[in-house]
Amino acid sequence: MPPQRSELRPISGIHFLAFETLYEIAAYLEDTPSDLTSLMLSCRHFALVTETVRYTTIVIEGSPGRRLLSTLLSGSEASERYLSKVTRMWYRGWYDCEVFLLSSLLCGVLARTPKLRTLWLEVDPTGCAQLTDCMKRFGLIRIAKHPASVLEDISLGLASSPFTLPNLSYVRIAGASGVANIASHRSLSELDMHKTLDNSEFADLISSAEGSCLGQSLETLSIGVNGLVDTCLALPILSHAFPNIRNLSLEKTSLVVKDVLDLISMKPPLFRRARNLVLNRRYAYSVPKRGLSVADGGYEGLKRFAMDTQLSAIAREHKCLGIFPA
Repeated sequence: MPPQRSELRPISGIHFLAFETLYEIAAYLEDTPSDLTSLMLSCRHFALVTETVRYTTIVIEGSPGRRLLSTLLSGSEASERYLSKVTRMWYRGWYDCEVFLLSSLLCGVLARTPKLRTLWLEVDPTGCAQLTDCMKRFGLIRIAKHPASVLEDISLGLASSPFTLPNLSYVRIAGASGVANIASHRSLSELDMHKTLDNSEFADLISSAEGSCLGQSLETLSIGVNGLVDTCLALPILSHAFPNIRNLSLEKTSLVVKDVLDLISMKPPLFRRARNLVLNRRYAYSVPKRGLSVADGGYEGLKRFAMDTQLSAIAREHKCLGIFPA
């Protein structure tokens, strides 16, 4: 029996598009969260496709961020599914009337996102202490303890438990540096301290890294220090605390490039595995071509010929290192 004309009619409608096509549509709406949410709530079929786009990366700020955190902590079957999809999180906790509530909700979500790999924290100094206390209560800040007590802590789910954020590999800290304790005793691959550290804050970072899995695992470090931190002391300390560093970005006011080059050209190599060293995030074409007769920022006492000589010495010790001076 020949097929009827109606049976030959192609199936049409957005519901019948492939999941890959629907995913592209959802990704196109990612920059307009309200439209993405409308698509997600239109039907269950679209919800299953768009929730991956909606919850893989979440941004938490102000009242919309509070509502998002509340949704993730609602305890429903859907919220548990959403939490399992979160891999990147950006939190902006500047001081407002909801900063204390946001801190508690944020820590509750962090403790339930096992696949989280990237975490950006922009925290106002006023709310830093509150957020740090919440992190401790939820076991998000790891602490070093005697091995005899570790097993008990794990069974009770206390602060040294390894089961919070097991896949975290990239952390960026802006604003207050106190929340950087969340990086302590974790096997991170990249740490971005987007905040100028003073002597005390720099010492706290080194203390959390020396002899820990953070110091051994970190490969990329971006750090800024104020003018009171001695570069000639800071760089050797960094190389000891992070022996496997491959990419280092150093920000400092009144950075003296000559001192940095003198240190890097020393034997044995200061950073044995380093491939990229960036100073004040500028490039080599800004290096002056003629000798300087007067002080000129970081190039005081450094002539171009002397710099070329030092760079040649560094190249012999660091085969793969690329230097981008200020």
